[in-house]
Amino acid sequence: MSNEIIRKPGGSNLKWTPESCKQAFDHFVSEHGRLPMLKDLCKANKLPHMQTLRNATGKWLGEYKRQTYPEYYEQCVSNSKWTADSCIAAIKDYILAHGRVPTQKEMRADSELPSAYVFRKLTGQSPREFCKGRFPDLCVTRTKWSPEQCKVISLPHGSTPMIN
Repeated sequence: MSNEIIRKPGGSNLKWTPESCKQAFDHFVSEHGRLPMLKDLCKANKLPHMQTLRNATGKWLGEYKRQTYPEYYEQCVSNSKWTADSCIAAIKDYILAHGRVPTQKEMRADSELPSAYVFRKLTGQSPREFCKGRFPDLCVTRTKWSPEQCKVISLPHGSTPMIN
């Protein structure tokens, strides 16, 4: 692996490669003692942006960290205060308190909920799959529209469309 970062011809922007991404992540870890989060992916931290990481490595951030630093993810789960039962109880408690299923953003290690990764690792299913199975009425599902439903209908001026 080369220590030099390749520059785009005629520009100052970095041309990120899988090797330079790994090098930048390693440098970030040595400076901060942790892997970068999404908010850390910026020029100020000498890291590629999310889409740039995807273009260079073919992976999104979570997948990249899991595959490139598997020991980090195993350590996150093994050092976790969570068990499968406590993950499920936390989701149920959240639903009782808030009357809705938690969002992905709300499932973080620094909240009263386990992270989505820890939940999946310990229970064998994603939080979304779990909630859809146990609380289907609270889960929003997207409807596929047929081409006929998507057609624009010409209405006389001033009339209101009727939705069935």
